[in-house]
Amino acid sequence: MDKKKLLRALAVVLVVVAAGVWVRSDVAKQVQVGVAAIRERIAIDTRDDSYIWNGADVIVYSDNHSTQKIRLIGESGDIDATGVITAGGGLVITGNLSDENGSFRINDNVLVTGTLGVSSQVNAANGVAVTGGITATGALTVTSWGRFYGLVLQPALAQVVTAGYGITPGNYSLLFLADDGGQASGQILLDGTVGIVDGTYQGQILVIVWTDADGASLKISDNSNVQFPANKYLTLAAFDAAQFLWHGTDWVYLGGGTLN
Repeated sequence: MDKKKLLRALAVVLVVVAAGVWVRSDVAKQVQVGVAAIRERIAIDTRDDSYIWNGADVIVYSDNHSTQKIRLIGESGDIDATGVITAGGGLVITGNLSDENGSFRINDNVLVTGTLGVSSQVNAANGVAVTGGITATGALTVTSWGRFYGLVLQPALAQVVTAGYGITPGNYSLLFLADDGGQASGQILLDGTVGIVDGTYQGQILVIVWTDADGASLKISDNSNVQFPANKYLTLAAFDAAQFLWHGTDWVYLGGGTLN
């Protein structure tokens, strides 16, 4: 750089105004700016690309160099922000997106090509469209309504039924039942006090399927933690199914099998 260009660059760099410090570089050279410990604004207007070399970080503080608000980590490319990041032109994520015990608030469409891991909640004002699958290791709660074009119930492990005992649905909604091989005919009567063990959630739906084909049928008594209409009892023959609803105290019979 000749003397004339150097003087010009220095003159522009050292322009100080009452509102803050304004730095402008009209030449594609490195300009170092040092500001004393005063809270002023710095604006950088470059006519070419700006670079921070050697993996250095860019850190923004809200006060006198003690409360970090934004940090651009040069080595990894990560951004650590304590406030809200607004992307007006859209946000494209090719890696993993996960929250830190906070919330995702989405007011428009979001396309995630990686994994969306959420430990708290997702608030989507315009809905969430998923073309792949959703796997929830915890509870999936819908506070409004849901439309399912196909609903698949994951069955619990097949349960072996013994006369005088109850069946345990846990948090499942589908149970395949078979006897223990000790009875090849007649009826296998479940426990008369707790024929079906308590449900996990109020409103839980339960479908039981009697898969035993050796001739024995399954019998569930009324008032055995199960409520049938008019004090009847339920009989399930081979591959009969019945539906129940856990209302918090008893399983309410919805239909299926044969009432006697």
